Amino acid sequence: MSPRRNERRRRPDWRVAASAAILGFTIFARALHGLPLQDPPKPATAEPAAPPGEETTVKICTECHEFDQVVAVRRTPLEWKDMVRTMATKGATGSPDDFALVRQYLTRYCGEVAVNTAPAADISAVLGLSSKDAEAIVAYRAEHGKFANLETLAKVPGLDKSKLDGQVEALRFD
Repeated sequence: MSPRRNERRRRPDWRVAASAAILGFTIFARALHGLPLQDPPKPATAEPAAPPGEETTVKICTECHEFDQVVAVRRTPLEWKDMVRTMATKGATGSPDDFALVRQYLTRYCGEVAVNTAPAADISAVLGLSSKDAEAIVAYRAEHGKFANLETLAKVPGLDKSKLDGQVEALRFD
């Protein structure tokens, strides 16, 4: 081998030297600012969990119907109770616990409630409010009269209006 060729192999390529300099500077800068040498791993984004009872409801109801047909009309808790009982007597398959879960799901996510006449249990079941909040609505209604709309309902002391905002279609003010 000629001396010149051998000399060329020993010299680092300028790209390697530049990369080493950048890496060194990055390590120094991160240490100077108290940053870790590696970025922490990003958490895996999990899909939001389905509401309780949704899987059972879809399974049982779609034996005979399209799911959109089942939830097309909002019903009161009593109407959903009657509907689920009727479907069970017509041959829908499931255990008593399954049917209770279906009724609970349909009431909560496809229910409607007449806030001016409904008992606290129905208000809680349809809107997903605590029993304390539902009782507060009933007590306020008894003291101040009927609610005209969402704005008057939101005047109930201690009630978090944001819990109602996404559920306007579940509220009846008749």
